[in-house]
Amino acid sequence: MKLSLHRYLTLFFSFNAFLINMQVTSAQVAEPTFCNNQNTEGYQRIEENGVGREYILYPSTLESPDTPSALVINFHGYGDCANAYAENIGNFYGLNNLADDEGFLVAYPQAMIREKGDPYWEPGDVGPDIAINDVMFARRLVSDVANKLQIDIEKTFAVGFSNGGMMAYDLACTAADIFDSVAIMSGVRLDGVCDDSISKSILHFHGSDDSVIPLDGSGDFPSVYSSIDFWVEQNQMPEGSQISSVLNGGDVTLERHVGGREGTEVNLYVINTEFDKPAGHSWFSAEIEGKTPNQIIWELFSDSTSSSPSMEVVAVDLDKVNFRAGDGDSAVLAFDLFGDIDGRLDGISIMATGELDDVRDIGLVKVHLDENNNLVADSTEFLGQSTYTEDDGVINFDFANPVFTEGETVRILITYEL
Repeated sequence: MKLSLHRYLTLFFSFNAFLINMQVTSAQVAEPTFCNNQNTEGYQRIEENGVGREYILYPSTLESPDTPSALVINFHGYGDCANAYAENIGNFYGLNNLADDEGFLVAYPQAMIREKGDPYWEPGDVGPDIAINDVMFARRLVSDVANKLQIDIEKTFAVGFSNGGMMAYDLACTAADIFDSVAIMSGVRLDGVCDDSISKSILHFHGSDDSVIPLDGSGDFPSVYSSIDFWVEQNQMPEGSQISSVLNGGDVTLERHVGGREGTEVNLYVINTEFDKPAGHSWFSAEIEGKTPNQIIWELFSDSTSSSPSMEVVAVDLDKVNFRAGDGDSAVLAFDLFGDIDGRLDGISIMATGELDDVRDIGLVKVHLDENNNLVADSTEFLGQSTYTEDDGVINFDFANPVFTEGETVRILITYEL
């Protein structure tokens, strides 16, 4: 299934890529009736001014309509049908199962047939109606889901594959009031207007051997790095915010930018090898350090829906485990977090005494307690060079990388200079 989808998209996309920015009129668009989306469970239709637009919704009903929900809109690639895409990404690659586990909705919208003769998305808030204006259609889709399920949608996110990724990138600017953050799978950002006030967290996965939308760009598409650079600048990321990591033994590299305006971050996962083969134009599914790309996407999205977890910091005997001398003029502080913790920590404040400079670099590592209450450190969870500030006896630690917790007791080790 994966291979056939890849070939299908490659054949159409590589041949027609240079036309992607052309605008159309309503006379040049038509519904892709050959998709037969109406025969798929979860089929939905929006009618407006004589125009029909389709999408597949999962799940199509809710057990508790009183519960507010998050909505992920997943845009298919060039030439695809919503029902086939929902089957492939939703069922085969497990996005629908993840939605069940985490309690969010997924909508798979259908693109219109445009002047090239195939269904595809047209970035840009242009045109007077939902037939030609995909940004307007995305807005209508959100309100349609809320009305049909009679729920309050608290957060909305966009994700897309290939041409769908171009649409997701565009919505981060053209519908910034609707979409909280976006994720891109094998896509790229096209030129477009973005208000200076907009800040969005961005997550991008791309194959280093992608021949359809090359990582370094082509005559048809800009480089993926230009998309990342745009959002680093748009989010006003501080200089030196990039953190580079080698994952899965070199199969994946991560370029991470943190500390952006409104707490935004920009992450680029370059997939070099997947399932022992060069990574091309694909929806990636192999685990990255124990998490699938779907899980990584939802982790970013869910951070926007979660409040800070409740926690308790426990002081223990400083002479035994909580505080010890490090190398030179450094020290190590250890403390436990426990209780109903299920979320993300970006920093913590503790009471302290002693002479401290205003700002210092600190090394931070997350460690676990095993069944024998011994510290177990994982080198993959080194949290990077963070900073702290001291203000009237309180040390405020700002983590360069977040600490993700899932209800377990977690011990944090902080190494800092006195």
